[in-house]
Amino acid sequence: MFRGIAAVAGTDNTIACPSPAPMSVPSTIQKWTSINKGEGAAVKTMDKKGAYCELYSKSQAGAHVQSCVTEDGSKALNANDVIWGFFKALP
Repeated sequence: MFRGIAAVAGTDNTIACPSPAPMSVPSTIQKWTSINKGEGAAVKTMDKKGAYCELYSKSQAGAHVQSCVTEDGSKALNANDVIWGFFKALP
């Protein structure tokens, strides 16, 4: 059984997206929040120059969905530390 999943993605400066059904990061977050029957607005768990994290945690199953974003694709966010903090906070 898995207690959590973490994914890291970076910018690649793609000019075009030839997929017939591209899915944005906000759409993906919304999808997982919906799957987990999440309710309510996200809560900022980190907000610093160049990066922020938002946690969607009010779900019927107790599942958490967190999104962390760097504003310019820089290394303003230490993904390893953020992911480990997310995993440690899981019940």
